Amino acid sequence: MLKSIEFIKRLKNDLDRNKQEKNIQKYFIELKINHNVDIYIVSNTINARNELEISDVNENELENKNVNFNFLTLTQSEDDEFKYLFDGEEVSFGLRRSLNALLSVGGLEKEKSQNVVTFYSYKGGVGRTTSLALTATYLARKGMNVFVMDFDFEAPGLINFFKSSQADSYKSGLVEYLNDRLFTSTNNIEDYVYSIEKTYSGNGVLNLMHAGNVISGNDEDLQSYLEGLAKVDFQGFRLISIFEELLEEVKSKFNPDVILIDSRTGFNNVFGALIKNSSHVVVVAGDDIQNQPGISYVSGLLKETNVRSSFVLSILSGNFTRRFNNFEKQIQNCFDNDADVFYFDRQNVLEFIGTSLGDDDDLNDFINGESGSSQYQKFFSYMESILSESTRSLPSGALVESSGFLEPLDLEVFDFPEESPVQILGQNEDRFQEFSLQDKILNIIKSRLPNLYAENIDYTEEYINKEFYIRPCMEDLFIQEKVILLGDKGTGKTAFYKALQNDFFFMRIVDRSQRKHLNFKVFNITDFDNDNFEVLRFDNYIKDELFIKKFWIFYIWNALVGRGGFDSKNKKSVVDLSTTSAIDKIIKLINNNSLHSEVEEELMQIDGHLKGHDSRLIITFDRLDNIVKPFLWNDIVSPLVKLCMRSPWGNIQPKLFLRRDLYERLGNLTNKNSFDSRIIDLEWSQNEMFSYFLKIVFTSCKEEFLEFLDVQTSCSSNFIGNIRKKLKSRDVEHNQLPLETHIIEPIINSFFGMPKPRRNGKISTAYEDLYRNIQSADKTVNLRPFLDLMTHAIAEQKEKDVELDYRKQAILGLAYCTSSQVRKAAVVSYLEDLWDEQGNEFVKYFCQAFSNNKVSSIYKKNILHEDVFENLLTEIKNIHKDEPVMRMSSLEDLKQILIANKIITPYMVGNKTRYGFAYLYTNYLGV
Repeated sequence: MLKSIEFIKRLKNDLDRNKQEKNIQKYFIELKINHNVDIYIVSNTINARNELEISDVNENELENKNVNFNFLTLTQSEDDEFKYLFDGEEVSFGLRRSLNALLSVGGLEKEKSQNVVTFYSYKGGVGRTTSLALTATYLARKGMNVFVMDFDFEAPGLINFFKSSQADSYKSGLVEYLNDRLFTSTNNIEDYVYSIEKTYSGNGVLNLMHAGNVISGNDEDLQSYLEGLAKVDFQGFRLISIFEELLEEVKSKFNPDVILIDSRTGFNNVFGALIKNSSHVVVVAGDDIQNQPGISYVSGLLKETNVRSSFVLSILSGNFTRRFNNFEKQIQNCFDNDADVFYFDRQNVLEFIGTSLGDDDDLNDFINGESGSSQYQKFFSYMESILSESTRSLPSGALVESSGFLEPLDLEVFDFPEESPVQILGQNEDRFQEFSLQDKILNIIKSRLPNLYAENIDYTEEYINKEFYIRPCMEDLFIQEKVILLGDKGTGKTAFYKALQNDFFFMRIVDRSQRKHLNFKVFNITDFDNDNFEVLRFDNYIKDELFIKKFWIFYIWNALVGRGGFDSKNKKSVVDLSTTSAIDKIIKLINNNSLHSEVEEELMQIDGHLKGHDSRLIITFDRLDNIVKPFLWNDIVSPLVKLCMRSPWGNIQPKLFLRRDLYERLGNLTNKNSFDSRIIDLEWSQNEMFSYFLKIVFTSCKEEFLEFLDVQTSCSSNFIGNIRKKLKSRDVEHNQLPLETHIIEPIINSFFGMPKPRRNGKISTAYEDLYRNIQSADKTVNLRPFLDLMTHAIAEQKEKDVELDYRKQAILGLAYCTSSQVRKAAVVSYLEDLWDEQGNEFVKYFCQAFSNNKVSSIYKKNILHEDVFENLLTEIKNIHKDEPVMRMSSLEDLKQILIANKIITPYMVGNKTRYGFAYLYTNYLGV
């Protein structure tokens, strides 16, 4: 909401109370077009501002030079000079400017802003916004710092394309900012900008300044947006300098490589002002008769202004060549054959981009060129090349990001053999009689496979440099709206949390995310290792949600003041959480309203202190299942989630590291699904898992492995040379490949060799088969069972390959990785670790009932009907009927435990529910 309107609303509340208490008789508030606020007070007894009873508005706001008080007696208010003020409503938002004047582009020559690209269309519905969003995603994934702005004020939509419309954290945007900076100088542009998650930004950075807050569902916010829109001066040449100042501020704060702007449609002065501030204009158009006036006008206009431009004929469903040739001829005639012209064919997958039906995998395939249209790829490459030339002063090569730094690549591309490395191995089998190089590599890797179950890893700078795998999702930590980090056992949740306490690692991911200028620090709120604190003996307050919320506010304050180095006037209230009397002291303090109010006020002061120093403090919560018993999560952790989701602080930014299984079973949260866009998902993708494994390989035996690829697989020297470049940045070795399938897949196929042919004759690869073999019920994977699979497969191969020779020329034969014995052994440690977690006791009873053959063979099927599955649960429940978890849990509770831990997954067949077992556990369970 506009700050001026929000101020007026609170002031009105104060003045209404003064009227009720007979301090004043009448009042009138008027918001002027320049955001001065004129206030007229009618009273025979009050003559000055300080005599009013004001509580909703603070004194600093009243001292704003744009706020003007006028005091009148009752007699004066009835004079003709003032009487009209009090004849209508008590609040007026004043005059509104016209929005439909066309700004002439001619007449003002000025230097164009570098790397500001405006997307324009004369008519809507031609895919302009979608094209911009796809281009922004592509450029960011190429390592660029991309800033997107939505100037389509009357029909804004970009906010939907990047999952940025997070529930309960709606931000103001361009319209509010342009108004707010007229009303007060205490505005920070960063508060109006969304940081886009790594799902879209990939190796680069993507920020979005949307048009304004029209999506919150709050009518007052929408009305405020429209009031602000009506007050922005869209007339005359002043708009050019307004946009110029805005763009300069964006450049100063965010240092983007490119700014992409979504312009308004039609003949409008916003587009005219953007032309004056842009280095490039992309015109997206249709070729129907409705678009013709716009195409003719805009092409002539852009030729006059000498702005670099390109034209796209969009969403063609057929007759491509003829329609494109006609369109291109029209444009080239205007530009004397000196125009860049493209076309986009209709792509069904793009119909869902920017909606809840959009699929990330479809988007990834489309952006990576693995599906969809080559026409889009031509345009993306064109945009990358022209931006790379002006931004980096490089030849028309690509940009690659490694470990957060951009480096120019040679113009050479990967030279893949026509056949895959695996096929070449098979064709040249007679070339190899010994496998000493493979054995050497395998022995080294065996000794270097990490123990992910270890709790005592020392996260030193050396360990982080050599062993720790830095994932793209880690950079989402710095997006304020991302509050929850969700992960299963084996996803590295606690490893990430612990690594954050290392300054070297923290600053490294700050650098990677290009947010060093935002002055982030991190502090651990939970300190279970040192104070061993557990939330117990809250018996009389468990169901008192307000009390529990106050507890968490105190808990945060206690950590910041007690261990965080922040000053406090209430040091005597700090509680030593390691003492047995801690809970009693906390309860006493919370019930003292005065003391707790001081705690809340000090947290606001700490937040204000951080804001004053332009700093941000990330506060982390981990191992909450050790602090709060799982059976208490509904009552104690749910209020913490709500508090963090609706954080009262701006520069104190809470982050909750939560076990997925407990979060999925968490109740007492209204509209929990709306939190999804505010979650950092710590599940591992297929390429992340393989890239992690290959980091172990490259760290421990890089030269030997590259020799294997070079000599034993006939990979080209260009391919191997580019792998070397990918494994370092600025001459610093990090041994971490980018998450690009065309690089990772052939290396994995070479390492593990060809799979055995399937019964249906379908050809597969190690890259596909290995991933399928370690999937949980929801098709995700965890590192722990994967690395255990490697350990057992190596042992199996050493024991049996002399006889069986299944590995052929591979380093570790896929046949050994997917054997039933290896797959069964690989999940034992992981399952034991899983069911030892508090709240997961039923997982043990369920799995052991299968593995020890305590259930009938009728249940040992991949898929069970709902009635059969419930009979199975009933049998297991009866076997362990004396266990507390069985007495306290319904069949539905037990189902949810298995689903949350990804042992099973439900799905519908018609109107019937079926339950499928995770492929990862089928051998262990004997299914």
